[in-house]
Amino acid sequence: MKKLPPIYDEVGFERRFRVSGVVSDRFYRAALHEPYFQQRISATGQPRASTLAKVTAALRVLAYGNATDRSDEYVRLSESTVNETVHLFARCVVDKFMPVYLIEPSRVHVQRVTSANEDAGFPGFMGCVD
Repeated sequence: MKKLPPIYDEVGFERRFRVSGVVSDRFYRAALHEPYFQQRISATGQPRASTLAKVTAALRVLAYGNATDRSDEYVRLSESTVNETVHLFARCVVDKFMPVYLIEPSRVHVQRVTSANEDAGFPGFMGCVD
């Protein structure tokens, strides 16, 4: 099968999906290993949604806050499938990437952020979660 050229260049891709192509590819490759995202054959013998379609729908909902029923227009997934996909995609990203990219902030970092917030007129900002 001949590989088609990409539709968007890197800038266009990032503008459309709000994530770089490299990061999107990491998300896609992580999703490939999750049973839910693997393409299966339905009871009628037809292929179900592909991994790429599910990841694309999840990224569009998360990037733009699209209504989940809007995904039907471009990836042909039902609203309930997109809801489930977004939930499981977010869980997959957190499980796979949190240990790598989320670190405990140091005292110096917290102090720097607290000072910047106080200078901007938001005292006690770091302690406020509501």
